[in-house]
Amino acid sequence: MKVALVHDYLNQIGGGERVLDELIAMFPEATVYTLMYDQQKTQERYKNKKIKTSFLDFQFARNHHRLFIPIMPFAARSIRIPDDVDLIISDSAGFGKGIRYKGSGGESRFWPFARSFWLRLVEKIYQTFLVLLNFFNLASPQNIERMTQKRSPRQTPGKTTKHLCYVHTPLRYAWETNSYFPTIPFFYHGRKMVLLKNLIVRFFGALAFWFVRRFDYWAAQQPDLLLANSQYIAGKIKKYYGRDSTVVYPPVDTKKFYFDSTIVTNYSLPTTHYYLAVGRLLHYKRFDLLIDAFTRLGLPLKIIGAGPEYGALQNRLKLITTTYSLQPRIEMPGFAKSDAELRELYNHARGFIMANEEDFGLVTAEAQCCGVPVIAYGKGGSLEIVVDTLSKSRTRMDPFVISEYSSGIHDSVPTGIFFADQTPDSLIAALTEFDSMQFDRAAISQHAQKFSVENFRKGILGVVDRLVG
Repeated sequence: MKVALVHDYLNQIGGGERVLDELIAMFPEATVYTLMYDQQKTQERYKNKKIKTSFLDFQFARNHHRLFIPIMPFAARSIRIPDDVDLIISDSAGFGKGIRYKGSGGESRFWPFARSFWLRLVEKIYQTFLVLLNFFNLASPQNIERMTQKRSPRQTPGKTTKHLCYVHTPLRYAWETNSYFPTIPFFYHGRKMVLLKNLIVRFFGALAFWFVRRFDYWAAQQPDLLLANSQYIAGKIKKYYGRDSTVVYPPVDTKKFYFDSTIVTNYSLPTTHYYLAVGRLLHYKRFDLLIDAFTRLGLPLKIIGAGPEYGALQNRLKLITTTYSLQPRIEMPGFAKSDAELRELYNHARGFIMANEEDFGLVTAEAQCCGVPVIAYGKGGSLEIVVDTLSKSRTRMDPFVISEYSSGIHDSVPTGIFFADQTPDSLIAALTEFDSMQFDRAAISQHAQKFSVENFRKGILGVVDRLVG
């Protein structure tokens, strides 16, 4: 069976890329198709992999991919999977599921110009643009090669390619524009300009977001089967796409992320008494909430990650220091250099903080596999990872949400606590309560084994057998 893998874009490292890594391990001969690929930003982990990209694969787009959101549907449709591929597995939070292949709805009424004049016009404009880039030695070798290639032949009758899509989330800036472009200004210097920019983007981008939303709905109808990374996302798939899906939780490599019983467990020591947060520094991840709460409490916090909000968060820390004469005990060293270093950070942490309404929250599952208790915002995928049988704040959460999504609410082993509101006061109350609690770290790690690579593989292969068998 010939398999092709599809990923939205490879210009960052996060939970989605960990899922792709495991799919590559399962299907090592498969070619990876993606809109763009940056070898440096992906830490060269795919340098020996056969990767094919779209016409958006040039450095400016890799560095500023969000500027090209209205163009990405065209870029996705410009990728044509060969007819001899039996199975496509796409893992997508965006446009990747809209690629062309034998059996896809190229003539669908939801995409009436997919193979028409407009797509070809856009391709010609970008080919001209790439010629100019090449003149200044800025075009990638793949794009230069693409300019000389002939278009793929039209579909031929016969057996169609099967398409299995693993959905990380429906396209955020198509369906949840309000959360992606916030209208609530934060108090640190320069945030009002960010607010103004977001308002302008939302106003003038209304037509583009409508177009992208229409494409995302159409693209979600093309796969033969949809998988969701959590019950929470399965609900969104039903709401936005009108389709059912099967839940397969993302994989945690338990050979890399595990509870290390040899580490000193006295978390009052200066070297181990810190809290940990991990993730890409994006505004909707709410790292600003962590900075406010931990500054007021004077507790040590390590934020591991990088992203567009790094400078804004640093400015926030400086403003707190100069304006309020406080000395925050907060470190932002960037991404961990290796999984081994990240495992050490997990194992030494007093607790792990998740302030965002996550789709699933792979870093939360990694922390739990390392035995770290979690303080999480009580919405989204965290309800399927963390078991809270202790906190007072849980009693103020929506009981329907808890009963609908929480995977282990009746388990005897608590693995963390929730806080009910995305405010500093709510997080501070949870941290104060958490500080007096005791957790069995070995039991937490054991409970999180359900997110193992083995279970992920079993779930994926079971669906593949059903689809192509």
